[in-house]
Amino acid sequence: MRFMDELSQILKQHPHILENLPRKEMIRRAVENKEAVVSANGALDTWTPVESTGRSPKDTLIVKRPENEDQIDWDSPNNIPVDPETFDMVIEDALKTLKNKEKLYVTDRVLGADSTYALPTKTITDQALTALFTDNMFRPVPD
Repeated sequence: MRFMDELSQILKQHPHILENLPRKEMIRRAVENKEAVVSANGALDTWTPVESTGRSPKDTLIVKRPENEDQIDWDSPNNIPVDPETFDMVIEDALKTLKNKEKLYVTDRVLGADSTYALPTKTITDQALTALFTDNMFRPVPD
């Protein structure tokens, strides 16, 4: 089954989908799930685990396909090629993991201020804090 078909199937069949929750509800759930705390001044605080090294440019993997072979600077140490078979295995593992999550948060947003060019994006996560992040960082879907 193709990725988008399988993802759609997961979203249709999953027993506990929380879709486009109001901001206050995402904050409440992030605190309830111990993903964040509310500080004395009312700000939402979170933390980075000790083992986290942050996002590194050297962690950028790009699927090497004939159609992009001449468009990517493969000599750059920051563009790490991965073969399509490996990518398919990672996607399959991600879909299996998603199916087994107790609940899923879904946010529909867009990237870009101009609605003519805005790129729709759907975030699917098992963490309220991640859903809140996408709600904050990306723009509402235009009417």
